[in-house]
Amino acid sequence: MSIKSFQLAGKYIKAAYIYNKQEVICRDDIERLKKLETFLRRNKNYIFLFLNKLKDFKHNMPKSLFTACDLAIKHDRFLLIPDLIKYWILNYQKNFSQFLDIYSTVSLDLIDIKKCETFITKQYGIKINSKFFIDQSLIAGIRLETPYLLWDNSIKNKINIAANFLKNWSGDLQNNEY
Repeated sequence: MSIKSFQLAGKYIKAAYIYNKQEVICRDDIERLKKLETFLRRNKNYIFLFLNKLKDFKHNMPKSLFTACDLAIKHDRFLLIPDLIKYWILNYQKNFSQFLDIYSTVSLDLIDIKKCETFITKQYGIKINSKFFIDQSLIAGIRLETPYLLWDNSIKNKINIAANFLKNWSGDLQNNEY
């Protein structure tokens, strides 16, 4: 990868961000994009096959990356696609951060808060800005919440799941005649 092509890829990605809202993707998607970038870099002939199928991939790739690839195609810069993917991944991991609300029934120390941040960072590959709240209604346990994710391991949640199961189960018994 030459520095010039990587800088050009950066300009395409920045232009694509203007037209698209930043989307949240998980770590597995980032890993798939890394594998795609490596494969296309090693096998330049497959870039054209990828370009023919790009419209099919539209719903399976981030909008900003799709827009950048589409721009590169319109400018006849096909060989720039691997650099676009790599630059997009690096830019996403560097710049995109997510707000994380941590709810617990007791006060957590800094080490426990960092463990929660690390858990979400490892799952989604994004930077975290966290806030901590005490919520006595959880009874016990912890709840991690972002605008796109809810991870609830509290007793309150487990009681709600059991109650909903019992409601559905009792409704099934009333509807069936034995």
